Amino acid sequence: MPLWEFFAPEGAFSDEDKEALATTITDAYQSVHLPRFYVDVIYHDLPAKNIYMGGVANGQFIRLRIEQIAREMSDTTVVEGLPAGTYSREWMREYWMNQIDAMLIPYTRDRGYEWEVHINQTPVDMWTVQGFVPPPGESDAERLWRELNRPVAYERTPPAAPEILRTNAQ
Repeated sequence: MPLWEFFAPEGAFSDEDKEALATTITDAYQSVHLPRFYVDVIYHDLPAKNIYMGGVANGQFIRLRIEQIAREMSDTTVVEGLPAGTYSREWMREYWMNQIDAMLIPYTRDRGYEWEVHINQTPVDMWTVQGFVPPPGESDAERLWRELNRPVAYERTPPAAPEILRTNAQ
């Protein structure tokens, strides 16, 4: 689940911009084999007087907060055209940040906005989708989710309970 949250001055993005950018973002994640429904994009339109940078009001500033959960950027991350393990984690992270900037530049720099981006990597075991624990990446169950573009039940073995809980339950 990537979650992209834009904090931007009112009017920075038209409705058409929002849809186009959300589609571009979703396409980027689909290219690394994530189901499209995993991708959430939320726009927070703020009065320009509510945006401060360095303690100074800045109505030309866009802040992007990204939460990535479904995959961790590493040397095994899927990159179209590159075999997993042929690049470093550091290269993968810089590559992805450059991809993000390329997606944003038409909506930020090219329009005179300043912008900042950060990514949090939430542990995958702290995430559910409509009550389901998502299947492992690249598994048959995830491929089914991707094909159906929605979560469905699948066979999963939950982690074992601690011994003390199993003993006390008897």
